[in-house]
Amino acid sequence: MKSLLVLLTLLLLLATKSPTDLQAQESFSFEYITIGQGESPIASGLDIGVYVSRDEDILVGSFGSTKAYVLYQWNNFGVRGLSVSGSAGFFSGVPWAGPRLTYQPHKYLKLMVWSGVTAGDAVAGEMAPRVEFGFFQTDIQFPVSKYFTPGFSYLEFGGDIYLPYATGLVPISGTLNGLWSVTYDVTAETPMFFIGVSISLPW
Repeated sequence: MKSLLVLLTLLLLLATKSPTDLQAQESFSFEYITIGQGESPIASGLDIGVYVSRDEDILVGSFGSTKAYVLYQWNNFGVRGLSVSGSAGFFSGVPWAGPRLTYQPHKYLKLMVWSGVTAGDAVAGEMAPRVEFGFFQTDIQFPVSKYFTPGFSYLEFGGDIYLPYATGLVPISGTLNGLWSVTYDVTAETPMFFIGVSISLPW
C-alpha cells in the first residue's frame, strides 16, 4: 500500500502539467520506465521504475512490493562526474531518508555511497517515533559497456552483506530494451536473478 501511495503521488505531481509544458517551461522530460521481476538481498518481486530528467539532473521513482522511494540526483555537482542525490521512501512500511553520492572519474569506473536513517526498525518492519540507523551501501562498478557491467557492493542492513554482481542491457527494438542482472549474496551463499524491460517514452 505504501508503494502504491508513493507511485500515485509521483504520477499526480507529474500529471499537473502536460509533457510539452514540462519540457518547455521547466526543462523536464520523461526518459523511460522499467518493469522487472527478481530478487535482491532485501526485497523481491515486481519492481517498477520511472525516470524523468531536468537538464542534467534526474528524478527517479522506484516502486516494489515491500519498498518505494523517490530520488532526485544533481549531476556534475561542482566536479565533473560527481552526482549528489537526496532520497526518501518506505521499506516494509517504515519511512526512511538519506543522501547518495556517485562519482565516475573514468568511463570504466563508477563509485557510489548511499546511506539513510529510518523512523523505527526497517529490518523488522516496525515504525516508531525515533530515528535509527537504516542502511549503508558502497558500490564499485566497471562499466565495460551498457550491455555488460560487473561490480561489487557492500550493504549493511541488519548485518553485513557482500554482493558481487553483473548487470546489462539487451536491445530489442528502438524504444524497448531487455534488462538483466545476476547477483551472488556471499553472506547467504545465494545467487539472485533479475529480468525486466526498459521502455523509452516518446516525449
